[in-house]
Amino acid sequence: MRYVDMSAQLIKVLKEWKLACPHSRHGLVFPNSKGEYTDANNMLKRRFKPALARAGINAIRFHDLRHTYASLLLAKNIHPTPTRPYNNQNHDGYLHTPITRS
Repeated sequence: MRYVDMSAQLIKVLKEWKLACPHSRHGLVFPNSKGEYTDANNMLKRRFKPALARAGINAIRFHDLRHTYASLLLAKNIHPTPTRPYNNQNHDGYLHTPITRS
């Protein structure tokens, strides 16, 4: 199990989604229309890539979102050390910005 840091707004949206999404006997947050596991390739093709296009973002890998999250935290002056549990990483090279130590 992993700890995922979420804002109060995201928690609210996810709770609303959980009530509206297809029932899943597996307890999935994002099940397919039958309540089963979502096919990763299908999700990338039908959801992720179109969302990137709508947002005007160049093609990135889904995994790159983790890098972006860590870099955005650092931009808000949150030191990268506390981000490690969220990213399951153990080195500063994971971030996409220079690190200034005080």
